[in-house]
Amino acid sequence: MHIKSIKKEKYALQKILNEGLKEINLSLLSQSEENFFKFLALILRENQKYNLTSYKSPSEIMINLFLDSLLLLKIPLFKENLKILDLGTGAGIPGIPLKIAKPGLKMHLLESNQKKQRFLELVLKELNLDGEILKGRAEYFAHQENYREKFSIVVSRAVAPLNILLEYALPFLEIKGVLAACKGSQIFQEIENSQNALKILGGELVEVIETLPPFKKIKRFIVIVRKKYSSGEKYPRKEGKALKYPF
Repeated sequence: MHIKSIKKEKYALQKILNEGLKEINLSLLSQSEENFFKFLALILRENQKYNLTSYKSPSEIMINLFLDSLLLLKIPLFKENLKILDLGTGAGIPGIPLKIAKPGLKMHLLESNQKKQRFLELVLKELNLDGEILKGRAEYFAHQENYREKFSIVVSRAVAPLNILLEYALPFLEIKGVLAACKGSQIFQEIENSQNALKILGGELVEVIETLPPFKKIKRFIVIVRKKYSSGEKYPRKEGKALKYPF
């Protein structure tokens, strides 16, 4: 099920996209809509080679990856020219859909898997999108002068429990910058488990936004954490430490 399936289902897919956009009160430029279909075609074509996603059909990808990512735009944070980091982007989710919808965002995609890095290079080239791919781990890049405390927003989807994610994400944020993390129903337990990490790393829980993704019956939650003060210079700790010894 590749490019041909998109052509056959183009009308149905366009309807899904338009109805989903309407639900989240978002409109797209014609070039942005075209880029969503190009991105979809690339995922379908390259999925087996790069092991990008378990979703196999065009409609599943449109609903579960693209529209789910765009839920973040319900938050009035994403303004033109803001410097954004998608931490653990994988196949470019949610960073690429956000960039397609708002081309003025200065998007940086952090990914440690080499196969997925190559896929991201292909996506940026084929969709003619500007952006930077950070090829490596958060534990390295968060200590580099060009990236530490340089981002207005860090976005994340399905990377790690919140107490671990905070250690990866907060060092990248400028003071008053925000982490916007897409989470499932376990988030309230994750928040309870993250109180120590918030204190240590300089974060403050601002809001938990409950959303219902288009065409789905399961609620999703967007957690907003603001950075109040600088994280200690030793954070994030060396590779594997956050996972092995979470706060």
